[in-house]
Amino acid sequence: GVDLADATGQPVTYPPALVDACWAVVEPQLPELQASGAFGQPVTVDPGADSLTRLLGALGRRRP
Repeated sequence: GVDLADATGQPVTYPPALVDACWAVVEPQLPELQASGAFGQPVTVDPGADSLTRLLGALGRRRP
């Protein structure tokens, strides 16, 4: 969704509750997900970054 929205010039926004729910699923599995090769290396984000930026960074993506 993020890449497609960015590529088509659409805003990259998600409801905070959805991002929080995604993080609740991703966080316990993060080492396995990162080791799977399906995601890039984690991206360092600002400690004060919003939850979507932190989620994307953990999964090796940069927020557009």
